[in-house]
Amino acid sequence: MRLRFIYFVLFFFATSVSGETQNHPIATIPFETVENLIFLRVQINGSRPLWFVLDSGASGCVIEKQYANQLGLKTEGYREGKGAGAGKIQIKYTKDILFSLGDFKTKVAQAMVIDFAGL
Repeated sequence: MRLRFIYFVLFFFATSVSGETQNHPIATIPFETVENLIFLRVQINGSRPLWFVLDSGASGCVIEKQYANQLGLKTEGYREGKGAGAGKIQIKYTKDILFSLGDFKTKVAQAMVIDFAGL
């Protein structure tokens, strides 16, 4: 079985009403590690759980094209991008995506859609 990876960047912000900085857990998120990569089970717009890789160096949220098609996500816009390797990739965009990780939910205004089949 061939795994497809979806890269996801997750940012947490916690503030307190009193103005003092306090760190409080906002959710418990289960994860697995494989070869020093952090894997998360994430739902997109209420989908079945999908495996994501937490990529702390990514500039935004990326959904693999195959999954975007299966979930019926509409794409718009286009640009070429470059990763760490040689060559260029086609990047499309999808809007208003709800990512759910257990009890934690966050809405992302725009996510990138990339075809990882040839990588």
